[in-house]
Amino acid sequence: MSLKNLSTPKKVILGLVALIVLLVAIGIFGPPMKVERSIVIDKSEAQVFNYLLSMRNQEKWSPWLKMDPEAKIKYKGDARVGAVSTWDGNDDLGAGEQEIKAIKKNERIDSELRFSRPMEGTSQTWFVTEPVEGEKNKTKVTWGFTGEKQLPCSALTVFMTPYMNHVFDKGLKDLKTELEG
Repeated sequence: MSLKNLSTPKKVILGLVALIVLLVAIGIFGPPMKVERSIVIDKSEAQVFNYLLSMRNQEKWSPWLKMDPEAKIKYKGDARVGAVSTWDGNDDLGAGEQEIKAIKKNERIDSELRFSRPMEGTSQTWFVTEPVEGEKNKTKVTWGFTGEKQLPCSALTVFMTPYMNHVFDKGLKDLKTELEG
């Protein structure tokens, strides 16, 4: 039996089944989502690093927190390993917490994101700062994120990665504007 002999509704159903199978295969066998975006900021590495180290500063530039200016944000410690910020916002922002897990002074900050709403999950995020070679008071900031490989989210990686790239680029531009004043 060829596809030519199938009716249009059967072709649509067959197409949807094929799409679902493809998404599940991507979710099972594909890589987890990973996003890394960078920008150069006209400030010293120490200034940029110290600004990023304080989770409180994210309220000024984070594209996520801008999704709900009325979100409830709380802090337990700041600018040190073990510091935690929690958020509880609208349906766009959701709820969860971020914990600083490791700090390498003037080089790298690693955090764990734990989402509780709209879906539970855990992801890793990081900032890397490095001086721009041959340039005084210019710092390259790389913001990274990797999501856990768990269905159904992992099946959406193909569609979510371009969106995440866009959001990270927007956040980094706002960070640059905030720091350069």
